[in-house]
Formats: sequence, C-alpha cells, structure tokens
Amino acid sequence: MMRLRGTALISLALILAGCATQSRPSPEIPITGRVIESGEVFRGYFKGSTSSSGSVTLSRSGGVTCTGDYSNFSTGSRGLGTVALTCDDGRKADILLHENKYGKLFGVGKLGKDTLIIEE
Repeated sequence: MMRLRGTALISLALILAGCATQSRPSPEIPITGRVIESGEVFRGYFKGSTSSSGSVTLSRSGGVTCTGDYSNFSTGSRGLGTVALTCDDGRKADILLHENKYGKLFGVGKLGKDTLIIEE
C-alpha cells in the first residue's frame, strides 16, 4: 500500500509540473480582407493578445500571402491599433484598426496603391 501511495504522489507531482510549464496558445481571431479596387478576398487571422500586440496572416486563394504584426492597441481594450503587412508578391500594407459598436475589429488602409479593408 505504501509503494502504491508513493507512486501516486510521484505521478501527481509529474502531472502538476507538466501543467505548470505548459503555456496556453495565443487565440486566433479569424479575419477577412477585401481589396476594393481589384475585388481580391483574403482570409486569415490575428494571433496574440488583442489588447497589446501580435501577428497577422492573410492569404488569398490565388496564392498570395501577407504577414505582419499589429500593435499599439489601447491598453486593456480592443480599441485602436495599427497593422503592418508585407505580402509575398511585394506589396505592403499599413492599416489603422478600430473597434465597432459591436466589439468587432475592423481596419482600413492601403495595400500597395489599393484600399484594403479587414474585418473580424
């Protein structure tokens, strides 16, 4: 009985140690991007903390992928922020993010010479 109890305590200690070192994955928030002039549609996600900073990925079915970072959100809220993207076709985007009255993020900016709108 003593051996069983010792084994159980060691197992419990290993489980708790594993839980303590595991980090929770950053949430992925799905987003859609639309280029007004060309009609291109991108799908992707924000990943990280929407109250501080993280990464952004947008991909188009034709194979173009844009990646970058978002930052400068209002402290403790999902209000205002910026996104900087670079696409594998050479285009770059700078987007200003806002939060609508329903608590969803949306942004407007330039992708190359065209207008890009992204929304949650």
